[in-house]
Amino acid sequence: MLCLPHFDKDFFTPNEKKFEGVSVNMPKQLQQENFRFVLLNPKEKIPFELDWQKTRNYKYNDPKLLHHIKNGGNYGSVGGYRNLTNLDCDSKITIDLAEEFLPETFTVERKEGKRGYRFICKDQPKQKIKLIKDKKDLGEIQTFKNQMVAPTCIHPDGDIYKVVKNVAIAEVSIEQLKFVFKDFIKNFKNSQTNKQFETKETIPITDVINVSSLKQQGSEYFGEHPI
Repeated sequence: MLCLPHFDKDFFTPNEKKFEGVSVNMPKQLQQENFRFVLLNPKEKIPFELDWQKTRNYKYNDPKLLHHIKNGGNYGSVGGYRNLTNLDCDSKITIDLAEEFLPETFTVERKEGKRGYRFICKDQPKQKIKLIKDKKDLGEIQTFKNQMVAPTCIHPDGDIYKVVKNVAIAEVSIEQLKFVFKDFIKNFKNSQTNKQFETKETIPITDVINVSSLKQQGSEYFGEHPI
């Protein structure tokens, strides 16, 4: 699977860097011009400003965001902007599926069994997709109108969000994400696009070579023996 970087190679796990004269900890992967961030209170996960999905969100180098982080506030990355998609995995089974079947990408962990994966997904849906089994919430595919708490922030329980995979943000399709977690998506439909992930389709020989000089028997083609 292809991992597509969206920034230069000088990325790093939270390291102190100055913006507008303010020193903050922010991974280079998140320092993208078209990404947007929201303000969260210290040790909180919910944005406190109204209309944060549309207007009350900020660029990575906005002084208001930087001073908020410097003063101990939490912050989150908003899905949808520049096609950012947040995959929130709240169980071992969804984490195992993400690790095995999705491309390696920038990953944050709060504690064992709680990981957040960030992807670029150009065909993302307008609403988040819940991952549920036996009425238990196992995670979400978050896009527009959703946000994911950023690294170095502190969870209400006191856990620190830490970078566990310091790599580029990878690109995937929404069909790929949905297929990997199909067992946990209500009313999942196995579209034609999904089938390419389910089986390796056989390419018809007629699409590869000219069979006009060959003899056909059933679904097989035969040529003359070379000797």
